[in-house]
Amino acid sequence: MAMMGVRYPRYCPYTITQNPDGTETETLGVGKVMGKATVVNTTYNSEAAEIAGDDGIAESVSPITGGTIENGLTDLLPSAKAEILGHELTETGGVIARADDIAPYMRVGYIGMHVIDGENKYAVWINYRVKYSEPSPQYTTKGRTITLSGTTINGTIMRNADGIVYQEEIFDTVPAALTFLNEKLNITAGSIPEFTATFSPADGASDVPVGTSITITANNPVDHGGKEIVLYNNQINTVVPVTRSIDATKKIITITPKQALENATNYILSAGGLTDAYGQQLTGAAVIEFTTVAGG
Repeated sequence: MAMMGVRYPRYCPYTITQNPDGTETETLGVGKVMGKATVVNTTYNSEAAEIAGDDGIAESVSPITGGTIENGLTDLLPSAKAEILGHELTETGGVIARADDIAPYMRVGYIGMHVIDGENKYAVWINYRVKYSEPSPQYTTKGRTITLSGTTINGTIMRNADGIVYQEEIFDTVPAALTFLNEKLNITAGSIPEFTATFSPADGASDVPVGTSITITANNPVDHGGKEIVLYNNQINTVVPVTRSIDATKKIITITPKQALENATNYILSAGGLTDAYGQQLTGAAVIEFTTVAGG
């Protein structure tokens, strides 16, 4: 079996209630997307215990006691960072960390890709009780060559109320694995808003300045940086070269033509392949058209 990929890192916060009989009750919150995975490193610890009998080792056990998890991400969504670490999310999408903030318990999962007997398989890993610690941001100045870096957040894995540390299930397809992952992390159709977006310029707009940039504002974080979005010159049926950028919330995509648009020309923007971080496609129109201002 070969391991060759990781995707869909997700988390679900939950609270623990101590019952009078000494047991615990876990109440799951709403599961969410952590970001886009670059790597997941997990280490499980065990503690060996032995008993001697008849001048030898009669029994030996090595139960799992917990472990550590390292989530590498292209970027940790501010909303996820605030919730995972117990910080405040500001109205502008920033994060305020206070000295007395306490990280809540999390159920954490992801999908790993395996190759078994020449076929792709998808392993869902669920760690049932995790507490994360504050990441240390590190920025590198841009030199002659550009080095891309992401964010790493580390957590401590513990046993949950039922003594479960982790669960692994193998699936033949990504949709089947994703369904199981969402179920375990309490990500349901009712808990996830439908994926919608607004466009500027709006569909049918006229007299649009030739130097304009097009923005798509989504309600959910998007899964990619907008590479699925294509701008066409509808007059001559050609693709317009553009650059694409996305803001820190992963919700606002800006499409900027590399050259000024033509005057009095009809353009079509297609975002049909765009999906959100939950795998949903856009609800409603994913194609708009607009016309630029006449020259003069």
